[in-house]
Amino acid sequence: MTLKRKERQLAAIVWFNLGMGIYNIYIFHIEYIIFNLAIGVLNIGVWAFLRNEELRLAYIKNRKNN
Repeated sequence: MTLKRKERQLAAIVWFNLGMGIYNIYIFHIEYIIFNLAIGVLNIGVWAFLRNEELRLAYIKNRKNN
């Protein structure tokens, strides 16, 4: 699999994480279950750290080297 294809797949996963994070925080707002807040914060954290193309490429290259 090429590096560009891996980067595009990771980008889609990162945006999906943002959507799931917002949804989990919305569910927390309605039901006040701490689990939903924790999962929502983690999902948004993944988006925050991997939202740039350069960061995603560095992450993929680092995973490839290990």
